Amino acid sequence: MKTQIFIRTGILLLLAGFLFATPIVAFADTCTWDGSDGKWSNAKKWSCGHAPGAADTATIKEGTVRLDSGTIVADLNLKGGTIVSAETLAITVRMNWTGGTLSGKGTTRIAYIATLNIKGNAVKFLGGGHTLKNEGTANWSGGRMDSVQNESATIQNEGTFNLTVPGILYDSDGSGRRVFENHGTLDVTLGTGLLAYANIGWRLNNRGTLNVNSGMLILNAGGTHSETFYAAAGAVLRFVGGTHTLEGVTSLNGDGTFEVTGEATMEVQFIVNGRNFGLDRKGVLTGSGTLRVYGAMTWLNGTMSGSGMTWIAPDATLNITKGDPAYNKFLRGGRTLQNEGTVNWSAGSIYYAEKEPATIKNLGTFNLACDCDLYAVQVTSGTLLFDNGGTLNRTTTKGKASISWPFNNTGTVNIESGTLELDRDGTHTGAFVVASGAFLKFGGGDHTLKAGASLRGGGRFQVYISKLDVASNIGVDGTFLLRSSGVLRGSGTLTIRGTMDWYDGWMDGTGVTEIAPTGTLNIDGKKDLYINDQRTLRNEGTVNWKDGKIQTSPSDSPTISNHGTFNLTCDCELRDPGGPGSPVFNNLSTLKRTTATGTATIGWQFNNSGTVEQQSGTLAFGKTFNQNAGATILNGGAIKFSTPMQLQGGTLSGAGTIKGSVNNSGGAVSPGSSAGMLEITKDYTQGAGGALNIEIGGLTVGKSDQLGIGGNATLGGTLNLSTVGGYTPKVGDTFKIMTLLGTRTGTFATVNGTDLGGGNVFTVNYGASDVTLTVQGVAPITRVSVASDGTQANDSLTSSPVISADGRYVAFFSRASNLVSGDTNGHADVFVHDRLTGETTLVSVPPTGGQIGDSEYPSISGDGRYVAFQALHQGVVGAYYAIFVHDRVTGQTTVISRYRDGSVGSGRYPSISAGGGYVAFETLSGLDPDDTNWPPYYDIYLYERATQQLTWVTRGANRDSYSPHFSADGRYLAFSSDATNLVPNPSGNWQTLVWDRITKQFSLVSVASDGTHANGNAGAWGISDDGRYVVFASNASNLGCGAQYGTDVFVHDRQTGQTTCVSVTPDGTPGYGDSYYASISGDGRYVAFEHDADDLVPGDTNKSGDIFVRDLQTGRTTRASLAHDGAQANGNSWDTSISRDGRYVAFTSGASNLVAGDTNGYQDIFVRDISIVAPPAPTLKSPANGAQLNTLRPTLKWNAVSGANWYTLEAYKDKKTGTPFDQTTTAATKYKTKTLIGGGTKYWWHVQACNDAGCSAWSEWRNFTVTATGAVPEPFE
Repeated sequence: MKTQIFIRTGILLLLAGFLFATPIVAFADTCTWDGSDGKWSNAKKWSCGHAPGAADTATIKEGTVRLDSGTIVADLNLKGGTIVSAETLAITVRMNWTGGTLSGKGTTRIAYIATLNIKGNAVKFLGGGHTLKNEGTANWSGGRMDSVQNESATIQNEGTFNLTVPGILYDSDGSGRRVFENHGTLDVTLGTGLLAYANIGWRLNNRGTLNVNSGMLILNAGGTHSETFYAAAGAVLRFVGGTHTLEGVTSLNGDGTFEVTGEATMEVQFIVNGRNFGLDRKGVLTGSGTLRVYGAMTWLNGTMSGSGMTWIAPDATLNITKGDPAYNKFLRGGRTLQNEGTVNWSAGSIYYAEKEPATIKNLGTFNLACDCDLYAVQVTSGTLLFDNGGTLNRTTTKGKASISWPFNNTGTVNIESGTLELDRDGTHTGAFVVASGAFLKFGGGDHTLKAGASLRGGGRFQVYISKLDVASNIGVDGTFLLRSSGVLRGSGTLTIRGTMDWYDGWMDGTGVTEIAPTGTLNIDGKKDLYINDQRTLRNEGTVNWKDGKIQTSPSDSPTISNHGTFNLTCDCELRDPGGPGSPVFNNLSTLKRTTATGTATIGWQFNNSGTVEQQSGTLAFGKTFNQNAGATILNGGAIKFSTPMQLQGGTLSGAGTIKGSVNNSGGAVSPGSSAGMLEITKDYTQGAGGALNIEIGGLTVGKSDQLGIGGNATLGGTLNLSTVGGYTPKVGDTFKIMTLLGTRTGTFATVNGTDLGGGNVFTVNYGASDVTLTVQGVAPITRVSVASDGTQANDSLTSSPVISADGRYVAFFSRASNLVSGDTNGHADVFVHDRLTGETTLVSVPPTGGQIGDSEYPSISGDGRYVAFQALHQGVVGAYYAIFVHDRVTGQTTVISRYRDGSVGSGRYPSISAGGGYVAFETLSGLDPDDTNWPPYYDIYLYERATQQLTWVTRGANRDSYSPHFSADGRYLAFSSDATNLVPNPSGNWQTLVWDRITKQFSLVSVASDGTHANGNAGAWGISDDGRYVVFASNASNLGCGAQYGTDVFVHDRQTGQTTCVSVTPDGTPGYGDSYYASISGDGRYVAFEHDADDLVPGDTNKSGDIFVRDLQTGRTTRASLAHDGAQANGNSWDTSISRDGRYVAFTSGASNLVAGDTNGYQDIFVRDISIVAPPAPTLKSPANGAQLNTLRPTLKWNAVSGANWYTLEAYKDKKTGTPFDQTTTAATKYKTKTLIGGGTKYWWHVQACNDAGCSAWSEWRNFTVTATGAVPEPFE
């Protein structure tokens, strides 16, 4: 049959080198091969009688057709047989391939308007190096295409190649010599279902477009690709074998899935963009380029390798999930997996390759929802890294997930459940958030927490077999565990706000481990624990040390600083390593030793300013124990010191044993928790700043404190006494407060709490091996100018007492030679008497030792340590007095009145400040080079002992200045002067001035309240501690003292300007006569002075000068110069000095009846305690007034009176006068009379209360009548 075919202009047919480009008209034949073996050109072989041409249809069913030249046919039906060609067979309309073979190195070409239909169930073969080239449309709708064994073949698609039915492009021998070159469009449409897949077993090179519209296309033999792959939704393009190289910008488009599985390798050389991607089995994703995933990637198994990147876009997802257990997941070869979307890791571990780097970089969300591992056994070379800059969530499981690669966190790691273990190095500036019940383990490598990093949440954080370097300030709210050789180090601060458990490991570096006020540290080491370098463990919460030994390296100097509660509940050890290091434990709060019975040892230097409480067992300190504040308390057990405890402040108290020595230089030792026994097994030394606190609660053992010392005791400092439990010691009671197995040296410098009230005091008795207290009654007045053994002074010249601030020490001068042994100089000397111990010491000793000339007019510091005085000195021209200062602690005496060249100048009447730092005096010598006035005047100079600087106070004064008196702080100096150029003084009288050492200004104080200058002379006598109040004496008549009868004493208030007259009678009028020798208390309230008239207090009839104390607050004046029984002095008294609190007044008196045994006939120095006054009268209790009593021996009762030491009772018969019928003196508050006369006899009785200051007025009178007669039974009491 012939068919007419019209071929239009533009159709180019290349045939045997000719280009047909003009319209032709041909008639088509259908030519069928005869089935034999022959050439195409052999016309005899064709049914049409000629070889098929451009318009013909060639049909081959069997046999072999050998194409011997280039040929064009319109149609080709290949149903069987073989076409062998070395040339090109061109099909211009249609080729139907239902069976047979294309072979030879030629080409079967499907023109661009032609169609290739591959159909039918028969197997088609392509081999022998043949090329099937499609430039038109190829439709593969049936059958398998196979290759010929060991022969190459090529399909070259430059048009459209439609694969519409499942099939296989089979590689017969797996040699890889068959290629599918796609330069056009390969469309795969296979439908759905398990069998909807096509398998291309040849190498496929995609330079065009490959579309998988439905079903699955499987690529088994690799290829090189540079264009587009497309998979529609639900479709799959599966790379199963060979190496697929994606060159340039290759796209994996569509909503379908692209899988690399089997043993395929996909090599991405530049950029590949895709939506959905899968990696499974032995599939390999490799290359130096980037695979961009914009949809979803599923990683079941397989390998990602190469130096390129797998990039998960911000809206994309990577699912790492469970694959065939026969295969694994690998990330290796320098590959980077970068996530900016979401990673869901739900199953399977990820492995690495030895010595090959790999990186996971998370900038999105990485959900770790499995008990899986990012696995690495040992990283010897190459770099592995998980770099988290986004959010890593550990979720859904209760097991453990491990990241065994180095892990850097600059984002957030959330551990919501289960455990995440980081097994390699890491540097972190982000957050680790661990929920309650979850666990983060730093399980290997070195991890650094830099600025910005945080450990948050209520879960657990553990460091084990790793090092955690804290380089910034990090807080932990949950639980932090250090164990299994873990190391916590760095220069930052790790703050535990929750709980830290320390089981094993080290803390190193220069940083701080801080336990916050809400935090707890549990130390429970089963192995040795270490704190090294200069690490600080700072506790502000609670530390519970339950077990283990803590050590440090010999050359290191770590610190434990406790600001909270540190509970030591084990027999454990903070070991001293020995060596040049200096580890230290600073306790600023509470350290408790509890529950254990053995020994806990702190072998580091221990500094305590908090509380150390020992409750059980032994607490041993192997290095120096320094305490500068706080308390060390024994509530059981013992404390052991290898070196003496240095008690520089705070207290040592409680009942128990101190095994060692105690050096108390500034603290307080308080035996007993209330009252009890404290034992020190070795020596006890108490320096000047130390104190011993003793509580007295009774005579029964255990009721009062006692300090037992197993060695020697060196005493000094202060003894503080107090009573407890309402106990009132009685006269004669004795308490042993210290016992020694060694010997005692020294005494307490100060004893407080000796006054028991009612005139009773504790006295301290020092034995060679004990110290006891004895209760004695104290007279309100005592003589202090006696020797230490009580011997009276043997000379008449004893004068000028000055008393220390607390009234304990009194300095005076005397010419007596028997107050101290060896006083043979025949001159007046300065002495200090200790009223507490009764000891009198000589202080006017020259700097070179021995004795000195006449020494007079002392001034004493507030604490009694320093004494300034004037003494004749051979170095002064004319043998004038010079000024000296004696230190009673060091025994050193210093001359201070010196010229600039060091030579000694004159001086007299010194005044020393309360602290002993400043000394003022008057001098006629010009000690300053500018002091050259002539005739010379007396000037006031000030000497600063610390700097040895001398200041000319009255610089340029044009007259004399006398009598300096310092305020306590040494700032203000009161003195007298008649100069007219220091302050305005038009009258030229002696005036009282105050100089301010800071401002160098002078002020006039001898003025009336309205500021009027005194119209007479005024002399300074004293100044209050703060310089506000100044006491002076003046004969001026205009200062507000009314009628003027002589010299009066005044106090000027420098703050208000008020001037008050002190020497007044009870009604406020000025006293008649002169008043001198004034002194003022520290607060300016009390003024002591001498008055020579008898009108200031009632009952003053002794016609002698007396000492009085005026209370400026109450307006009450008290006479101090009374005898111990209240009697008036029988001689004159003068020279007052009052203590800081106004309680004690020292004065000189010629009276002989002030104290018992005053028989020396000379004037003496006395101290009066004005707080001891006669008690008030008692009130009578029973019998009632006018009672009728049927007994001959009634009991009379009255109420007790505070301050009374005894009572005197008198009973009179019939009337209130005459001789008492019965009388008694008793300390009780009742008295049973002697037998009285009955029969209606009336008796009158009254009682008075007495103490050492005198007796009260008598009580009211009461009477009773005895009605009984004869022998009457006495009533039961």
